[in-house]
Amino acid sequence: MKKPILALAFILSAALSHAQIRIVAVSNGTDVSNGNYEATNLTLNQEKAFSFYVINDGNFDINIHPEKTSVSAPNGWGMNYCLDQCWFETPPQSYSYSIYAHDTATHQLKINVTASGSTNMDFASVVTIKDKADPDNKTFVRVWVNSLTAGSEVIKANDVNMLFSPNPSTGLVNIAYSLGTSPNGKILVRDLTGRTILTQSVAQGSSNVAMDLSAQPAGIYLVSLVAGGQTVTTQKLILK
Repeated sequence: MKKPILALAFILSAALSHAQIRIVAVSNGTDVSNGNYEATNLTLNQEKAFSFYVINDGNFDINIHPEKTSVSAPNGWGMNYCLDQCWFETPPQSYSYSIYAHDTATHQLKINVTASGSTNMDFASVVTIKDKADPDNKTFVRVWVNSLTAGSEVIKANDVNMLFSPNPSTGLVNIAYSLGTSPNGKILVRDLTGRTILTQSVAQGSSNVAMDLSAQPAGIYLVSLVAGGQTVTTQKLILK
């Protein structure tokens, strides 16, 4: 079976007065050579299939679409080029791409791939990252995936939830969470530099936890619910 390969082709335009968008890494892939990333354990219908680190001023649009142009395929593929959707094996009955999460503190961007109807497939797609304030400042990332295999969703969006009060708070915060059937997780509190200031383990299901942040200075903090090693939601908390 061919290994999953993410071949990333970068086309960077001039940044004008805005920060240049650039991809730092594919966090769930290994850089094997010249921008080719090898990713393991990618399955159909699995949330958070691709995770990129994107750096710019934090104000960008994302568009994900099937490859529409004739392009050279990476080594090991059965064809020299592809057109339109680039399905190299049995196409799925349905598929979609979406943005799973954008962490504004770390600029981490997670891309979902959802497909059904085939147990094994290869495909190519394009991710366009564009500066909202400067549409000409954009990056095109070509994503090649070999042998995406059948599986089931790890975390469904409607399984997880997190609410906290009061907000703004003087320090004592009550956090109500629900992990559904997702793996045991944790709640992280970070400042705007990305520094973790408090961690609380949480069990599967729904419950409440109390956190005392009264020793922290006033300001904006990011509270994240993490399950299965992935951040599933992040919300702002104001301390006064």
